[in-house]
Amino acid sequence: MLRENNFNFLRALFATLVIVSHGPEIMDGNRSREPMTQLFHTLSAGEFAVNAFFLLSGYLILQSWRSRPNMLVFLEKRILRIYPGFILASLLCIFFFGYLGGGANYLFELNAPRLIGDMLTLHMPELPPVFQGSHYPNIDDSMWTIQYEFVCYLFVALLGWLSGPNLARVWIGAAVLVFMAYLANRMGWFDMPTHSAFFLLRFLVMFTAGGCFALADSGWWRKPPIVLLAGVLLLAGLFSHRLADLVCATAGGIILFAVALDKTPWLRWYNRLPDLSYGIYLYAWPIEKLLLHYRPQNGLLLTVLEVWLLSVAAGWLSWHVIEQRALGWKPVSAVAMGKVGS
Repeated sequence: MLRENNFNFLRALFATLVIVSHGPEIMDGNRSREPMTQLFHTLSAGEFAVNAFFLLSGYLILQSWRSRPNMLVFLEKRILRIYPGFILASLLCIFFFGYLGGGANYLFELNAPRLIGDMLTLHMPELPPVFQGSHYPNIDDSMWTIQYEFVCYLFVALLGWLSGPNLARVWIGAAVLVFMAYLANRMGWFDMPTHSAFFLLRFLVMFTAGGCFALADSGWWRKPPIVLLAGVLLLAGLFSHRLADLVCATAGGIILFAVALDKTPWLRWYNRLPDLSYGIYLYAWPIEKLLLHYRPQNGLLLTVLEVWLLSVAAGWLSWHVIEQRALGWKPVSAVAMGKVGS
């Protein structure tokens, strides 16, 4: 039976939006041709898509905890979803993309303990110089958000464990606090101590907002007049550096989940396809770097199209080789509880 939502389609759409955004920026070394930056002069399409990813994740992950509020089972499921695909992508970045984009002594300069640590902490592999002379000579700059995603998972587990049956109230309170803290920062009332702290706060705004939509069972925000008003507010807010992220979390969230939960069959066909979004997101950056390294004469449109096609293929392989299989592994704690109950 097909899932009665459009989350799968939206994840693939936003992964594609990241490719469209990164394409000109990687080629030019700036955002002069980045489409959404040209229009609003605030967020790029990639930043907009990442905000949407965290909104969707907050909705789904909070629902996951509420359906089975067990710390061990929850964490094991999240680990099985994030780590296998990330580790595979890291290994390919190290031994395939990095090797093809590195120098003659590349393999001899690898630091194995550091690379293992990078994989365990969900960091981009720290490699010898690769793609030298190009803009953004990093192996996979898309990987940096994954560690924040996992921190948000830990946030759910901690809040769920501490609040017990009062999770809904505590969650809404936490969402208001992080929203106000981010607003205060954007208004210039205080500075975040580090870039990492700033990004964590930004992503927590999206993640907790997504969770709030999961708690709003009545769905009043899905009524057409509300969605239309949200569209107007989103377009207006995207012109403001101070408010762009916050309107993504609120007005943008209304539009996002209205589409995600729409019950008409116009997007339902996509649920027959596997969830390729994680693989598309992880592999698009190194694929583009490699294409530009060996075929710098290609134009922007051709490069973006090639990156998208190859990323979809990489996402398909990642899903079938490791991600789907990992999701089929039963968490150790679940197996243990099953034995106890038998």
